[in-house]
Amino acid sequence: MTDMMIQTSELAYTYPGGRQIRFPDLACRKGETLLITGPSGAGKTTLLHLLAGLIQPAGGTVNVAGTPISSLSTPKMDAFRGQHIGIIFQRSHFIGSLSVADNLLLPLRLTGAAADHKRLEAVAADLRIDHLLHQLPARLSQGEQQRASIARAVLPSPNVILADEPTASLDDRNCEAVARLLSEQAARHNAALLIVTHDNRLTSLFPQHIQLT
Repeated sequence: MTDMMIQTSELAYTYPGGRQIRFPDLACRKGETLLITGPSGAGKTTLLHLLAGLIQPAGGTVNVAGTPISSLSTPKMDAFRGQHIGIIFQRSHFIGSLSVADNLLLPLRLTGAAADHKRLEAVAADLRIDHLLHQLPARLSQGEQQRASIARAVLPSPNVILADEPTASLDDRNCEAVARLLSEQAARHNAALLIVTHDNRLTSLFPQHIQLT
């Protein structure tokens, strides 16, 4: 498999209503972190959704782990995403009636992958949430929920980790802690990490940086 985990060329998206946005070409290799910043409305979340194959581009190409994902059918894209892409959304979207452990294992079960409880315990311990696995999500603090979101994203050992505003609602202490955890987890799994954010506190931590306008 290629070392280039994320690569785009002439990528564009057309919103309902006709407004089109064009994105700069991106490239991110295994173990690298790319920070994408910009104000609200610049298309940061749209870009992340394009990279995850959640929406289709109006033009250009998206390659993830050497695969042109725009050519995949919806079922094949869902399977590819489950195997290769971990996503950390702005909100955790945990199911309140399930334990933290069951929430973290749910994406694996939905893709038909085996639930590896030993790996779950190891990842949770690494992110210091192993003592919370049997709790309901509502009992977790904001910082704990964000660490649980990271655990859910890295549990399948993805090639690519996409993070949407992972620190925007955190104070300075938790912001730096979560950013470092993200970077450490990506490095540990030799994954490409792409973070989209308007949080300028992260620019001092990640030198590889593109700004959308």
